[in-house]
Amino acid sequence: MTSRSDLEKMIKAGMIKTLMASMLNTVNFRSLEHKAYGLFKRSHFHFVFTHPDDEMAMAKSLRIAAKNPLVSANFNMLTDGSHGLEDWNDMTYEQYGLQRLTEFYNSLVRFGFNDPSSGVFLDEHAFYVDLINGDYEKVAEELDKFRANLEASLEEGTDAIFVNDFAGGHFMHDVANFIVCSVARNKGLRVIEYWQPLLFREEGEVFMGVGRLGEDNQGRKEKLPNIPELGIFGGVLYLSPTDIFRDLIHKNRVYSSQKKTLSRMDGQMKLPAKAIYSFREVDLNSIDHTVKPAEPSLYENATWRKRELPRIPVFEDYRKLIEYYKATRE
Repeated sequence: MTSRSDLEKMIKAGMIKTLMASMLNTVNFRSLEHKAYGLFKRSHFHFVFTHPDDEMAMAKSLRIAAKNPLVSANFNMLTDGSHGLEDWNDMTYEQYGLQRLTEFYNSLVRFGFNDPSSGVFLDEHAFYVDLINGDYEKVAEELDKFRANLEASLEEGTDAIFVNDFAGGHFMHDVANFIVCSVARNKGLRVIEYWQPLLFREEGEVFMGVGRLGEDNQGRKEKLPNIPELGIFGGVLYLSPTDIFRDLIHKNRVYSSQKKTLSRMDGQMKLPAKAIYSFREVDLNSIDHTVKPAEPSLYENATWRKRELPRIPVFEDYRKLIEYYKATRE
């Protein structure tokens, strides 16, 4: 297996261009490209994923972006996803995190990105341990690394940053959303939230919501974006049965680390409707990351994925971390 250091050398460059190298190397295409610049606006999008496999929530949009010569995309990953290790898996957290990072790299290649790279990867399991132990400064220092890498990799002229939605219970998603909103606010950039278009239940509890519209208890009104370069209109990414089937096959082939987890959910998943309201532009002036949304994710109620941890972090842990970070960093 490729060592973690070797993998990081491969995918830690900090930026990625989505123009396919084979296309760029042809004289005819370069000529057409230069002419096109005078007619069409070039778009720059930045995608932040909390952990490997989150990119599947935007699979169709990423495929569109990879094929569009007038779109460039950069990527950042917050964590290695190592906390997702379940009791049945005999890997170490480090081995599991490395496997998931490798799968993420392969996933982007299959979407059509040439030699994709991403930013620093935080050890998710160690992050959780430090947080539960109340070592907020140590956790904040890890977030400083992520923030610095994100700021350094933002391309000039970036149109928007995409990030997991502020769910109020899906812990690391909430952390990623907070940091991205803070950076975007300082740089005057748009933030587009996205969430997974699948719903599943465990012990009668809904873990992930689909298509949340209207206002939440913070009074944040919905701002549904139109981004035709990514196939998004009015906050909707239209998925045909073919799209859904292709995405499921893609994940099944790439993410071997998730196969048993997915099989455990058989009969619990519900395929989404064709039109899914899965994108929302964040109102950076009104969002309050210390207050739970009216319809929070109930991921913190999960009884699994706790190996070597006395408990899984809950929203109160997150709130204390955000308050500490804002008091010491902002």
